Amino acid sequence: MNRKSKKHHSLPAHVAFLYIAIVLVCFTISSYVLFSTDKFLVSSHMILLIMYYFSFKVIEKVHEQNYQHQLNEKKLVLENQYYQKVEQHQEEVRMLKHDMKNQLLGIQAYYQEQQYEKLEELLATLVQKSENYEKTFFTSNKLVNLIVADKIGLAKEKGIDYSVEIVIPSELAIADNDLINVLSNILDNAIEACGYCEDGAFIFLEVFLKRHCLFVQCKNSTDGLHHSLDTRKNSGNHGLGLKSMRAVADNYNGELTYKWEDKQFSIEVLLFEDHI
Repeated sequence: MNRKSKKHHSLPAHVAFLYIAIVLVCFTISSYVLFSTDKFLVSSHMILLIMYYFSFKVIEKVHEQNYQHQLNEKKLVLENQYYQKVEQHQEEVRMLKHDMKNQLLGIQAYYQEQQYEKLEELLATLVQKSENYEKTFFTSNKLVNLIVADKIGLAKEKGIDYSVEIVIPSELAIADNDLINVLSNILDNAIEACGYCEDGAFIFLEVFLKRHCLFVQCKNSTDGLHHSLDTRKNSGNHGLGLKSMRAVADNYNGELTYKWEDKQFSIEVLLFEDHI
């Protein structure tokens, strides 16, 4: 568990290949300059190497800033969706309170008139409404609730059965961007895997904190054929989900493990709050 922390995110493959190509060119030129007595050539080459070095550092910094910017934008989108759902929830509560009196009067009237069939129909309608009422709040932790509510909403639209158990405090000593990274990638992969299942698709998510260790476990159904954690989204960050989650786990001296079983996939992530 005591791994060396990684402060930077992995670079895209095309940037890494560019780095390697430049290093090989510099090495070739350096081999020639090494045996040269031309001071101007040697000094020019040294200046060029220094410029390459600083350009690499700038590219790395820009890439990391872009990555953080994408996560911040995602956080803002989640927050907007959250407040829209809160407003919708409040409107539904107001409508429910307004309608409740009429429903109770109807129940009383059917009972007094002994119209038990109509009473049963009315009660069945009320039960159906309560079952269709969308669960918006999973935890008091605002950010985690934002992410899970958004992703579970997508799963529900696709007809995926789900179960969510979250027991965490309202505040965590883990960066918001890292929480977004881990939970979003895990649930995105789970939803996509369930999309290949003809029936019986399910997602089980469990999140809890114990002794300053955040434990995230997700299990989902699969079709038994697709064994990949790289989502097929049209994105420039294709295939970076697993690397990104592993980098977060390493940064918190944690661990990421996953396995495929018979038409089921499970992934676990451990993050230690006291090893930031």
